[in-house]
Amino acid sequence: MELELETIEGETEVVECDAALFDGDETLFTGFERGPVEEARSLALSSLGFVVPPFERLRGLASEHARIVIEKFQSSEGKHRLITEWEEVAARFQAALAMPMQLTPLHDASGLLTRAQTAALPTAVATNSTLPSWGVKVSRIPPEVLFPVSTVVTMTCVGDKPKPHPDMLLEGARRLGARRPVLFGDAKVDARAAANAHMPAIIRRADRTAEELQWILAHGAKIVDDFSKVRILG
Repeated sequence: MELELETIEGETEVVECDAALFDGDETLFTGFERGPVEEARSLALSSLGFVVPPFERLRGLASEHARIVIEKFQSSEGKHRLITEWEEVAARFQAALAMPMQLTPLHDASGLLTRAQTAALPTAVATNSTLPSWGVKVSRIPPEVLFPVSTVVTMTCVGDKPKPHPDMLLEGARRLGARRPVLFGDAKVDARAAANAHMPAIIRRADRTAEELQWILAHGAKIVDDFSKVRILG
């Protein structure tokens, strides 16, 4: 099957695939990562006297990647403290985190999922959420959003190895019986995970900075304004 897409450069690209994998937060729906995550992160850091860095698409504080990003904004003394007090920072983050009652479906992704179902293109979700967290999120979006999805791979399913590890993408491809899957996402971590899994990625531009867009392109991903720019040719 072929996907025809219009990139942000105005070029038409064709990507061959036999299945589609979708990220969850900020790809299929929004209303969680950008608001509550940032607020809880800021509260956790400031309550312990650390410098609060820009958001930088941090997906959560309980990860080594997030600690490294935050560390660069601290003084020398703060960097040492952050390493030794990281578990306390992460604990305060989890305590302050509150998911909104409703998550908002992103209609360009919902439309693409519907087109994929019509074209009999198998689809899966590959999300950095844990299995319990995904269960809560599913209860807060309209059920029809995920109706076309065949299977969901959370990081819990692959030994708590989140993207950019390729494992959940490879597991999603395995479950779908796919040899040429493509990943739809919204962030640098999605582009990097796809590159690590040796599969193409199509990234929604959203409000990415020019620097982020160049980083995404450097990992071989295609960038579109939104997923309405993607056609399924059959």
